[in-house]
Amino acid sequence: EREREADRMDERCLCLYLCLFIELIAGEVSGSRESGGFPRAEPRIAAVCGKPNMFVDVRSGRWVIDSAKNRSCLNSTQEILQYCTQVYPDLQISGVIESKQPVKINNWCKNGKKKCPGHVQLVLPYHCLATSMKN
Repeated sequence: EREREADRMDERCLCLYLCLFIELIAGEVSGSRESGGFPRAEPRIAAVCGKPNMFVDVRSGRWVIDSAKNRSCLNSTQEILQYCTQVYPDLQISGVIESKQPVKINNWCKNGKKKCPGHVQLVLPYHCLATSMKN
């Protein structure tokens, strides 16, 4: 019985190592921003009046608050496109499309508030369409 349990544990470890190896190889093939490759996460922005804008960090894939406060209350496609080019200066942004699927963003506080634990905002983000990296 102990032998079977040990075999199962070995299989699980092997599977985990294989998954990590595949993830490592996939990362090297796709490249990173530092090596001149295309970003790992899709560039997206989210804007709600009364709150600081947020954007996806293309390296980590996480939503981050725009601490530079480039803009708030984006009302037109042109304003959204301009904002995308500001927060993603290394990308050649050719257009924007509103997402069809809402996303939940945790702890997105109103302007002036530092903490709002547990608050979740449901929003339709905009995809910043990147055609290439800028040189």
